[in-house]
Amino acid sequence: MNVYFIYKFSDYDKIKRKIEEIENAENMNVFYFNPHTDIGGKWKSKAKTKIKDADAVCYFFNLDSAKSKTRNIKWEYDYAVKQNKKIIVINSGDDVDLLDKLRTLEKKNNLLNNVFNRDYTEKTIARKPVSFKEGKEKLEEQSSWNINKEVMIADESDLHNKDKENYYNLLMDQYKVMVQTSEKLMERRQTTSNLYTTVCTALVALVGSAFAFENMYAIGVIFFFTGVINIILSLNWSRALDSYDKNNEGKYAVLNEIEKRLPANLFDSEYKYNKFNGIKSFSHREKKLPYMFTFIGAVFIAIGVIFGVLVLCDFNIFA
Repeated sequence: MNVYFIYKFSDYDKIKRKIEEIENAENMNVFYFNPHTDIGGKWKSKAKTKIKDADAVCYFFNLDSAKSKTRNIKWEYDYAVKQNKKIIVINSGDDVDLLDKLRTLEKKNNLLNNVFNRDYTEKTIARKPVSFKEGKEKLEEQSSWNINKEVMIADESDLHNKDKENYYNLLMDQYKVMVQTSEKLMERRQTTSNLYTTVCTALVALVGSAFAFENMYAIGVIFFFTGVINIILSLNWSRALDSYDKNNEGKYAVLNEIEKRLPANLFDSEYKYNKFNGIKSFSHREKKLPYMFTFIGAVFIAIGVIFGVLVLCDFNIFA
């Protein structure tokens, strides 16, 4: 596996051990510019060749050094993005098992989703690597608030007994607030779904009553526009459900972090148990409803068009 390293020369001493670890591993071909021997004016042509041949590109990020001039690093990173390379971005100060990441990448043999601005449970941010400028802004933003390191500011090991008691009482209060807001969010989601279900069902019932007009033109118009409205409502419904899911995902991410300080990881354990046993959540089944009404809307539009064609052909089923 060919690996290309991007880093700022001033960080060489900090990341030298990580580079050597990969360099000494079996079946790992490593390339990086050495600040002591590889300083020259024609480095870009060599970098292009090595990046093209690379199976993965590793960028060691350091917030302090990134604030200074990074023109060369920007060029390397953006060129790797242009070549659609697998990119792993890590903080050079973190104790990351980079070899394990590369081995996993090698086994999967597919494009690694970029994780430029977060590493919590290896969630992905984008399907394709973002530009260096965007990634740098995200990393700087994360450095001021990182869910892995700064959800809990206080370290209970440094607290006295009385302070610890207050700490856990406050922690439980905050935990309860997050649970309550999550439950309220699910209630709003259910209310939204009930509203859309009622409206879409009413529209379907309206179509059934259209035959009472015994007018093919009127029936065609009702079918067509009911179908269009059904599709628009279903698309908005689907987007609303996605929005609720993403919002709730953030709440559970924080809840899982808080549970690491508690005796039991209730939500995390429940999630893993359900996933292991193939138990689908109600929201998973609920998401099928918008697709069903979208399909019904498409059928109504098709029927409306058919009735319109029959009217143009002077064909009347009520004659």
